[in-house]
Amino acid sequence: SEAKNLTTNYEIMSTKPKTAVVVGATNGIGKAISHRLAGAGFKIVAVGRDRPGRSEEVINELNKASGDHAGEIQHEFRPCNAFLLSQVKECAEGIVRDYGSEGKNGIDALVMTQGMATIQSF
Repeated sequence: SEAKNLTTNYEIMSTKPKTAVVVGATNGIGKAISHRLAGAGFKIVAVGRDRPGRSEEVINELNKASGDHAGEIQHEFRPCNAFLLSQVKECAEGIVRDYGSEGKNGIDALVMTQGMATIQSF
């Protein structure tokens, strides 16, 4: 598939780890995308809702998905509840502060897969 070719080409051309911020990385398609990018050598900044033990679980899964790159890259989990605007703002500002300013590694990919739904009575 085209996505497979992109990650394969990245592996061939890469000389240093790239950073991907994956919002919604704890479940579903976001989790699958973050694992695929980790396997291609990306450092993953996984953003998702927290619960006891989640950060360790996410990091362990990403390390396992990293395959040959395991141990070379330090993945990271950033807790954020998208329903709480203050958390969204704090998380985004922290990521920009840590990765987005001059002299830092930068953010090479941003994947937004966070799903939200509200349930209301009719």
